[in-house]
Amino acid sequence: MRLKHGALNLSEAEVKYAILNSTSISDAARFLHISVGAFQRYAKMYFDPISQKRYYELAKAAAGRRTL
Repeated sequence: MRLKHGALNLSEAEVKYAILNSTSISDAARFLHISVGAFQRYAKMYFDPISQKRYYELAKAAAGRRTL
């Protein structure tokens, strides 16, 4: 979700949804219409409660296969 002046405020659910609906980190960024760097920053911010890994690590490890 974009705030005033172009600032981003992505929730954990939005990051997870983008990862589940794409095959790579760059695809997930395109899905949300943001840059890859911005998506990586938010994906590194949130943890998966089951595996205790960051969403970024899960997306990178499962490139081409969605396992979340």
